[in-house]
Amino acid sequence: MIGFALEWPQVAGLGSVSYFIYLWHIFVVMLLHKVPLLHQHAVAAIPLVFGTALAVSALAALAPRRLAPPRFAQWIG
Repeated sequence: MIGFALEWPQVAGLGSVSYFIYLWHIFVVMLLHKVPLLHQHAVAAIPLVFGTALAVSALAALAPRRLAPPRFAQWIG
């Protein structure tokens, strides 16, 4: 909210993306939980699942801003 109030689009965008990641990362984690290979290597799976969930969620959050019309990107924040 500070980013919007002070008209700092970078801070507002960072807040919006981080909230999107918070909301949607769990679906990536649940999908990866179904991969049997990750159960065999639990220690290696932790950073892999973390990195994959972060990357997929961040790309999903940034895609509409890059691919959608400017009016839609403005509407979603």
